[in-house]
Amino acid sequence: MRAQRVLTWSLIITAWGNASASLIGPLSGGRGLEFGGGVANSIMYLLFVAAVIAVIVAMVLVCRGALRRG
Repeated sequence: MRAQRVLTWSLIITAWGNASASLIGPLSGGRGLEFGGGVANSIMYLLFVAAVIAVIVAMVLVCRGALRRG
């Protein structure tokens, strides 16, 4: 049950992090490829990093669940 909650929140963070950062980019002219270069760019970078970490956690949980079922 706990793994399901962590998986759910990981996927939510992934979706919102990517969507938010991708929306901030065109509005601010930032790319979010590195920390610095303005506040908007740094926020984008942190959102992208959070999304990447969250999707890695989610995929590890999915793999663990698949291996248990198999």
